[in-house]
Amino acid sequence: MNSFKGKVSIITGAASGLGLGIASELSKLGSIVILLDIDNDRLLKAASENMYGPFETKIVDVTNYESIELTFNQIFGKYGHIDYLFNNAGIGGTLPFSEATIKHWNKIINLNMYGVINGMTAIYPIMKKQQSGHIINTSSIGGIIPFSGQALYNTTKYAIAGLSLSLERELKNDNIDISIICPGMVNTRIFYKPIIGNEAPEEYVKIPKEAISVEHAVKDIINGIKRRKKIIITPSILKSFYLRYRLFGKY
Repeated sequence: MNSFKGKVSIITGAASGLGLGIASELSKLGSIVILLDIDNDRLLKAASENMYGPFETKIVDVTNYESIELTFNQIFGKYGHIDYLFNNAGIGGTLPFSEATIKHWNKIINLNMYGVINGMTAIYPIMKKQQSGHIINTSSIGGIIPFSGQALYNTTKYAIAGLSLSLERELKNDNIDISIICPGMVNTRIFYKPIIGNEAPEEYVKIPKEAISVEHAVKDIINGIKRRKKIIITPSILKSFYLRYRLFGKY
């Protein structure tokens, strides 16, 4: 059974990377895809080249709750249902704690944490009303295993994991599913942009050889969502690292 055909799916951070990859695959599967991003030019180009069925693009700053709430209500008013919400927008941040300023902390928390909190707060009344829906929040393997050198990033991703998993039973009362996506390194533009500052030119960026393709990650993610998994880890080799950390406190 196709879990996505005819369903309305909203993806934040959809102009590139995992967000765009998920949006494209959902479009192939027959979903009505609503792509949200703050980068208008990149979003329009990406959507025009990667969608296979009905879609819309909307320019939204996920750190602005009123904007998110208004957008979700407009989508619900038009289609009468919202079936999937992918809270995916966010930034990376490999920065030693000793070099982090309060500006770094504010930027990454505002986008990575409040972007998700805003999305969940705005979608909950809608999914509660319709008594259905699935919320998928992008955490990270760094949100369930505390790799060193990633304190700022891990803090936000652990928060997303904790928020999502703690709400599982509560949301079940309204027939709403919730999952977290925990990818390892994926070949996306996350490597190009620091927490504060401009995106680096492509020729200066070295993508780690361990980084998997967006297509690889999306396949794992979609399969996990179909199975209503709580924690979706990609690539699968990282599952053993997570199990080892859970059992022995090391990886």
